[in-house]
Amino acid sequence: MGNDIARIEQSIDHHIERVDQFKTDLAETEEAFSQTKEELDVDLKRITELDSDLRDITPELEEILTEEAISSETHQEAEQTLQEWQLHWDEFNQKAEEPRQIAEVEQSRIQQLERIVDRGLGRKKLLESEQEELDSHEDAPGLSEARDEIVVMQNSIAQFQAGNTSIGQKIDQNRIELSDCADELNRVRSELQEFKGKQASLEALQHAALGQDNESLNKWLAAKGLDNQHRLAESLQITAGWELAIETVLGDSLQGICIEDIGAVDELLTDLPQGRLAMIDVTAGNLTNGSVSNSLTPLVDRIESDWNLNDLLTGIYTAVDLTEALAARMSLGAKESIITADGLWLGKSWIQINNLNQQDSIIERRGVIGDLCRDIKQLTQKAEELVELQSSLKTQLIDDELARDQLQTKISETTSQLGEKKAVISAQLAKIEEAKTRKQRVAHELDELSRQLEIEQQNISESRYRLQTALDSMEQDVGARENLEQSREQAKEQLESSRQKARVNKDRAHELAMKKQSIESQLHSTRETMDRMASQVQRSKERIESLTTQIDASDEPLVAMRRDLEELLAKRLDVEKELSTAKSAVDANEHKLRELEQTRNSVQQRSSEFRESLMQQRLKTEGASVKREGILEQLTDADFDLSDVIAQLPEDLDQAQCELLLEKLGNRIQRLGPINLAAIDEYQQQSERRIYLDKHDDLEKALDTLVNAIKKIDVETRTRFKETFDKINAGLQNLFPKIFGGGHAYLDMTGEDLLDTGVAIMARPPGKRNSTIHLLSGGEKAMTAIALVFSIFQLNPSPFCMLDEVDAPLDDANVGRYANLVKEMSATVQFIFITHNKITMEMANQLLGVTMHEAGVSRIVAVDIEEAAELAAM
Repeated sequence: MGNDIARIEQSIDHHIERVDQFKTDLAETEEAFSQTKEELDVDLKRITELDSDLRDITPELEEILTEEAISSETHQEAEQTLQEWQLHWDEFNQKAEEPRQIAEVEQSRIQQLERIVDRGLGRKKLLESEQEELDSHEDAPGLSEARDEIVVMQNSIAQFQAGNTSIGQKIDQNRIELSDCADELNRVRSELQEFKGKQASLEALQHAALGQDNESLNKWLAAKGLDNQHRLAESLQITAGWELAIETVLGDSLQGICIEDIGAVDELLTDLPQGRLAMIDVTAGNLTNGSVSNSLTPLVDRIESDWNLNDLLTGIYTAVDLTEALAARMSLGAKESIITADGLWLGKSWIQINNLNQQDSIIERRGVIGDLCRDIKQLTQKAEELVELQSSLKTQLIDDELARDQLQTKISETTSQLGEKKAVISAQLAKIEEAKTRKQRVAHELDELSRQLEIEQQNISESRYRLQTALDSMEQDVGARENLEQSREQAKEQLESSRQKARVNKDRAHELAMKKQSIESQLHSTRETMDRMASQVQRSKERIESLTTQIDASDEPLVAMRRDLEELLAKRLDVEKELSTAKSAVDANEHKLRELEQTRNSVQQRSSEFRESLMQQRLKTEGASVKREGILEQLTDADFDLSDVIAQLPEDLDQAQCELLLEKLGNRIQRLGPINLAAIDEYQQQSERRIYLDKHDDLEKALDTLVNAIKKIDVETRTRFKETFDKINAGLQNLFPKIFGGGHAYLDMTGEDLLDTGVAIMARPPGKRNSTIHLLSGGEKAMTAIALVFSIFQLNPSPFCMLDEVDAPLDDANVGRYANLVKEMSATVQFIFITHNKITMEMANQLLGVTMHEAGVSRIVAVDIEEAAELAAM
């Protein structure tokens, strides 16, 4: 009743509010209508004014554009006049410059010549005195013996260089051979690996075809002592070309186990597991055919075997082709048949066709496996030979390089001695030769100096004459220069006047053009505004009519709703009396319920306190146990006995004192650093280097540069660390619930400075309230680490990622989540993982297994999942 009353009251209030809203909208719409009409009238007046301004400014703009063109032409003529004057001026300067340059050159030349003459006279006196002092020099003693030693040294160097060249050629040849050997070894190993992979794949298919992949059956055979017995397909030697025919006839019998007494088979089959099993008695006697054709060869003659196969092949003959088989078909007896080399098997009234390829044939596959074994053996032997050859070449190369280094050392030492000896002889010869040459040069120089002084005196006279001529010409050019300067001033004034006028006209034209453009823009904008306002006036008029109609029709529902409200209020009075009685009963029940809840809460609170206390005690016990095991392990490693150590401890010694002493000793050891026996020599060297560096200012500059660089690096490091931290944290928060199916995790910094802060991982799987990550299980820790590593890979993907038995501590459900996440991220990262889990293996595209058929000899078995699936499907 209350809901109905409230609903009707709300409907009445909503109806009244709606009518009021209609009235408010009507008033606002009428006001907007009147404002829009007023603005429309204002815009109409504005358009009229703009049209008038546009008509006024257009003729003025055209006139100023004409004046601008005239002033520009005048300005160009003034510039042309100034350029012509500049040409005249340049010609005059060029003409007037010549005598000035001549005068300057001659002045400097006269000065230079006078200095040359003075220096020549002084030089002449010095040469004359030097010529008097020079005496003949005797030959230096011991010169011939030194020359003989030089010849001996040169011969030794030539021999050493010849030997060095020979060894160098030998080393180059050895390196070429070593490179060729390495390439060949890599090729052989690659081919060997490929053959081994093919062999492993074919052996797996062969084992499956021979029924050797049934583990329960293999265990049963081992228990019965039959696991070493040959399969029939493994002991047959078939005439070439008849393999398909034999496999067609024998079929599943090729999987049969060859035993000696099939009569005791009932004792063997007591606990036979599920699966197919065939056994062949190899001691059965020869059987004779019921009807032997003299013209056809029995199929058993096409086989060489240690076992008697007459029982399996009785009555089966061979034909070269289908034509021969059809010709002999009608002569067959009961239970006799003919088979061709192509696998066509026919009887008197039936025919079977076996269209197998080489990969599906057990016998053909056995031959291929045998060929692969021979090839692998040959390649293995060849690889071993190449390894031995490579080792021999490396040893020879090392010996040759050592011999070459020794020869080069001898060449260097002999060359150094030869250079020293040559330098001594050259110095002695140079002194003797220099004395002789100097005497000749001094005599020649005196003659040349005398002639040069005469020539310089003549040049001084000529230069003085040319200088006077140039000075006379320069006096004549002074008047012409003044006239040209006056013409230049007039041309500049005319150019400046025309430039100013052209600038004024251009500015005025630009101003009028901008004003015209502004008026046109305003006119266009105002017209668009008028169009919008006209449509707005029409919409406002339609809105007013619609609101008026709605207000008129809103009074009728209000009367009916008020009538219904009065009826419901009368009914509510009766219902409220019943409600009051019921509430009294409810209050009594709630009072009892609250008393019981208080009792239960107190019990639960005491239980939680006991449980928390028990958990704290367990944690302390586990921590003490771990610490005790660590101390015992340290004592064992140090060869101490626990009882002796306890007996020797002082009585007043406590844990705090021991921890403080350990911390002090650790700090002292850490400050000492590693022991360096050469520290004294290094200290002396570094002290000398410091004294040398203290004398240079560039060390301080380098230090300032380094400090600035460190500051920049610190700023960039903080920025990049914060960005990377936020991105990895977001990735961890996203991946953690996806891996665990719920829960949350995040990264937290342990310090305030971004340069030395640590990073802690806060992880809480769904359903756990652990206070530290160390309380997680091994699988949960592994999954948390996976989430962190994969979030880093999302930020900066690597070409590939290696996972080493990450799924080892995980159960099947978590392994499935882990595999799905790896599959999802494999779109950007190539994963290489080591695993023993079948669920993880099913995700892989390539499988590489390591097996050991022989003790101490491992080999890799590679399987392409898609290729294996295609082979299995065929």
